[in-house]
Amino acid sequence: MTSSGHYSKILTAFLAFSWFSREIPDIDWSAQTVLWRRPTRRNLPCDWTPPPSNEPTIEYVDAEEFQRNLKSVMYAEVYHLDVVADNGKVKPDADGSSLIRELADSLREERPERLPPERDIEHSVQLKQGAVPSSRPPFRHAHVAKAALKVFVDKLLQKKWIERSSSPWVSNSFAVPERDPVTGQLPTKIQW
Repeated sequence: MTSSGHYSKILTAFLAFSWFSREIPDIDWSAQTVLWRRPTRRNLPCDWTPPPSNEPTIEYVDAEEFQRNLKSVMYAEVYHLDVVADNGKVKPDADGSSLIRELADSLREERPERLPPERDIEHSVQLKQGAVPSSRPPFRHAHVAKAALKVFVDKLLQKKWIERSSSPWVSNSFAVPERDPVTGQLPTKIQW
């Protein structure tokens, strides 16, 4: 690992608490980077011998010596760190675009105009003893919100994406806005 945060090779390291307190690296867990505050720190090969100096360095120990030091309580705390080669070329797939490309043949660009056909799958909800249907709306809407919700529901009824329910039970309904047809962006929660 270099001081610029790029990894030069795959490396598994056990870092002791004394090393952390001595080196004080900047660790960004969300970006998965470890940066040293001192710009001279570099990734060291296993056969590297430190120059004579008072500057603290990374010490390499083999597995047997590590076990001995661990049993003799030489380390206050031990952390396991897996470093993956990156070289700045690999970007995290936060938006899931690789999965979308992989499933492109089963995803449609546009939504269908009607619901899928009825299936032979049935389910039931077991109610507690003495439960009675609630046909009361769970909360009140302002007149403007009620009118907007009516337009939204009527549009879905017209497309046959939903059906009028004859159930004596009431459930919450939340209208989630679609992408803006011009920009393709979803509106923020503040906007809706």
